[in-house]
Amino acid sequence: MVEKIDQEYRSVFTEAVFRGILAVVPDEWLEDAER
Repeated sequence: MVEKIDQEYRSVFTEAVFRGILAVVPDEWLEDAER
């Protein structure tokens, strides 16, 4: 039970971090392109 919750939490956390990276990196590329 605890392990299942832990796995779900990790998967959600990892997905959130992954989406955060995808959201941040393109913005940095756009800023570099404008320069």
